[in-house]
Amino acid sequence: MNHMYKIVILDLDGTLLNSDKMIPEYTNEIIKKLSNEVKFVLASARAFVTIKPYVEQLGLLNQNNFTIAFNGSLVVNNIEEPIIDETIEMNEKVALQQYINNHTQVEWHYYTYDKNILSSDIPDINNFIQNNKIYKIVCIADEVVITEMRKKIPQYIESLFQITSSEPTRIEFVKKGMKKIEAIKLLLKKLNIDSSEAIAMGDGENDIDMIQYAGCGVAMGNATDEVKNIANMVTDTNDNNGVGKALLKIIK
Repeated sequence: MNHMYKIVILDLDGTLLNSDKMIPEYTNEIIKKLSNEVKFVLASARAFVTIKPYVEQLGLLNQNNFTIAFNGSLVVNNIEEPIIDETIEMNEKVALQQYINNHTQVEWHYYTYDKNILSSDIPDINNFIQNNKIYKIVCIADEVVITEMRKKIPQYIESLFQITSSEPTRIEFVKKGMKKIEAIKLLLKKLNIDSSEAIAMGDGENDIDMIQYAGCGVAMGNATDEVKNIANMVTDTNDNNGVGKALLKIIK
C-alpha cells in the first residue's frame, strides 16, 4: 500500500459515473476495498440529495467520507453534518430574478437543499425566493442558446455570482467564490491533509483547478484535451472503469 495518498476526490458525471449514470461494478468494488485505507470525496455541481444514492452504493455513508455539492456551496460529511453551507443572499436572488424575468425562453431550475424546482411549477416566484434557502439556480437550453447567453451575461450578474457550465446545455449560478477547488482546500485544511496527499479525477472545465491542485491529478479518457494537458496521468474512459483502473495503478 502506498501511504502517500490519504484522500481521493472524484467528480461524478463523466468521471465516476458511466454514460448510463451508473457506477460501473469493477470501480464500485475497488472503491469499497480502498475505503478502509483512504477517504473519498464526491465533488459535483449536483445537489446532495442526488449524490447520496451513489454514496450509499459505495458504502461511504459515514462521517469519515465527504461530499461537495452545488459546486462547493454545500460540503457535508456523509452523515450530513455541514462543513460549508452557503446559500444565495436575498439581494442576489432579487437581482438574478430580474435577469431571469427577461429570459423566459429558457428553462430555469431552483435548487433548495433537497429539491430541484422548475420555475414554471412555482406559482409565486417572489414569495418563493423570499422564503426558501437557494443553493443554485440553473438555466437549461439548447447549446447554441446557452453559448449566446453566456456571452451576454450583464456585468452586475457576473459580479454577484460564480457562473459555470458543467455541461454545454447549462449555465449554473451559485454564490460568488463558491468553487469545487475552494471547498476542497478548506476541507483538506480541516482534515489536516496536504494537497500532495490527494488524488483528484475529473473530465471537464470545472475540474481543472482540482486536478492541478492535487498531488496526483487524473484526467478521464473522455476528458477534454484541456483537462488531459494539465493532468499527471490520463486513465481509461468513464464507460471503461477509468476511475477503478487509475486507483489500482496509483494506490496499489
